[in-house]
Amino acid sequence: MFKKLVPIVVILAALSIIAGPVFALASPGTYYVVLDTQEATNLQNGTIDHPFKTVKQAIDAARRDPSGGIVCFKATKNDANYDCSEAIPTINPPRSGASISRTVLFVLLGFSSLILVFAGWFLMRRARTLQSGA
Repeated sequence: MFKKLVPIVVILAALSIIAGPVFALASPGTYYVVLDTQEATNLQNGTIDHPFKTVKQAIDAARRDPSGGIVCFKATKNDANYDCSEAIPTINPPRSGASISRTVLFVLLGFSSLILVFAGWFLMRRARTLQSGA
């Protein structure tokens, strides 16, 4: 009995690993702006180490991000904390089919698990009757 349950457990584990990316919610990127920066480098990628110089640059970068973005800014490099905005939606949302909710996905996985367990039980019972009849 135990040896026959192992493949079922392996299949269910594989299904849950495959379904894992469905549950991964893309978090919006965070883009930093220091309005009064005198950085010598031209590298401005919106990170905390190389912030943008204008809010417009950060908003444009947040809109290009597939999951949107959050713009955090401060007036000078010496200010203590960044002030962060609400999440800025993306201009081009990723194209995908109609998604199903987590609840529906869990129900489908549960039903498929029950079907696999029932199929294993049925095949095990069938194998026993074939062995006793032979």
